[in-house]
Amino acid sequence: MKQRTMLYLFTLSAVMVSATVYAGETKPEIQIAAESTTGSLKDMELNDNQIVLLFDSDVHGGISSDENYSGSSASLGYAGLAAVKAEVGETTDQLTVIDLGDAIQGSVVTTESDGQDAMDLMEKIGYDICIPGNHEFDYGMDTFLSYAQNASADFLSCNFVSTETGETVFDAYKVVPYEVNEREIKIGYVGICTPETITKSTPTYFQNEDGEFIYGFSAQTNEQLYETVQNAVDAAVSDGADYVVALAHLGDSGVEEAWSSRNVIKNTEGIDVILDGHAHDTIAGEVINDKNGDEVLLTAVGTKLENIGVVKFDASQDNEMTISSGLVNELTEDEISSEVYKELDTMVKDIEKKYEYLFVKVGNTEHALVINDPDNPEIRLVRNEETNMGDFITDAYRIQTGADIAFMNGGSIRADIGAGEIKYMDLITVLPWNSEAGVIEVTGQQILDCLEMGARLAPEECGGFIQPSGLTYTIDTTMKSSVNVNSEGEFVSVDGEYRVKDVMVGEEPLDKDKTYTLAINRYYSEECGDGMTMFKGSKVISPAEGEEWTIDHDLVIDYIASLDDVIGDEYAQAHGQGRITLITEEKADDTAEE
Repeated sequence: MKQRTMLYLFTLSAVMVSATVYAGETKPEIQIAAESTTGSLKDMELNDNQIVLLFDSDVHGGISSDENYSGSSASLGYAGLAAVKAEVGETTDQLTVIDLGDAIQGSVVTTESDGQDAMDLMEKIGYDICIPGNHEFDYGMDTFLSYAQNASADFLSCNFVSTETGETVFDAYKVVPYEVNEREIKIGYVGICTPETITKSTPTYFQNEDGEFIYGFSAQTNEQLYETVQNAVDAAVSDGADYVVALAHLGDSGVEEAWSSRNVIKNTEGIDVILDGHAHDTIAGEVINDKNGDEVLLTAVGTKLENIGVVKFDASQDNEMTISSGLVNELTEDEISSEVYKELDTMVKDIEKKYEYLFVKVGNTEHALVINDPDNPEIRLVRNEETNMGDFITDAYRIQTGADIAFMNGGSIRADIGAGEIKYMDLITVLPWNSEAGVIEVTGQQILDCLEMGARLAPEECGGFIQPSGLTYTIDTTMKSSVNVNSEGEFVSVDGEYRVKDVMVGEEPLDKDKTYTLAINRYYSEECGDGMTMFKGSKVISPAEGEEWTIDHDLVIDYIASLDDVIGDEYAQAHGQGRITLITEEKADDTAEE
């Protein structure tokens, strides 16, 4: 067991100090800096006695700061990452570059190239270690495994398993030796994938032709996940690791709580640092106690390369190791003018030029259509409440197909559109998955179960949160969710009272026994996306047998045309038209007082 003590230094940067015993030998004292640095790489104060980890996560095709292509004007881009990597190399050659998943899906350049453009840029930069995120699988298992096999980086995951063989698909960990301050330090890197991967990608990609799961993520029980991680950590230590860094695509919030990075830390021991992705949260550095009460440094960089993560193992002092973290969110003039930056920037621009033909005007909007909170863009409203973008997209589904109701999961709607001209490129950025839309026949009970599954995490973010058209509903967030899911995160049943109430279809209450037509994407209707199993086997009304499904952004273009090419005041309010009502503890208290 590690034995750690707390030392409070009355300075601006308090540190936690520890002495750890491994295999009968005492390794250098660990000091985990309680304060982190944000700014340029120069602010990180690098020296040649440091091991430096550079990492990103959830890039989602954010290859540059041109938001028409990447989705974020704040992105440092792959050219920025290459320049930062080169600058670190001028100070120390003890450098490891890491990607934490969800790099190859999420913007037009990834959608149109099946992720190949992002793969090429990552290969040019030269990553050392990668782990798969849930969206690495979006082009099918064979495509991803081929990519991983051909990449120069090592892919790691301790819990991505072939259920047929019981073996991990990739190595669970890797121990890397470094030379600093005339001594050898070994860091063990352990890869951890979110068990949400199956439902947050396409469940059928993890199954055989008979619908049996042939891949899994070691989460038949929560304890199995923790045990799997613990075994990998212990194996890395037995293999000589002095320190353990967990490379995770788990998420710290807005995910299944037991599978979060915070709960993995609390239920394991031996991890010193965890680099996390999946939730798109930005954490410069936070200290969390593990199972034994020892301190673990948690850090995350958000999304779209708006930050580059930096972790330093500083061995400047004999018999000490100071671990600190920071976020690079700005580039210096020297970095931008460097040859490395220019070379990658040229490569990026050449990729973007391939898609210039997509900049054709398809209409105008008089008001900004949003998925993010206009007052706090880091909050993805579309995943926990109604937005005008959700209203607009689902109206397009329902009205253009003639269905009674339309659903769209918030996680499939990926970007805002500002007031003014709308280009085809904008719609692909909003709906980057090339999802196929159709109409199925469902019962009121299936509708209710879908809404309940989508609302199970509210008011926290959930990619399966349902934006509706033709229907209104209320979520009582003061009630505990009664949704029962299986080990793959798929819907099984509701074992108690429903949080979703007052469901109205038009002017009539939802009839659980009645049949309705539902416009929905194929990801939900046939592939059980987000664990929505309730629609499996439903009768397909359209397309007719033998006809092709409609790509959803083409359906939206037709809807804009039906509005005489102008999206007007009907969608003026960012928070929508009142289709979804949330009962929070505060509102419930007000109602009780009244």
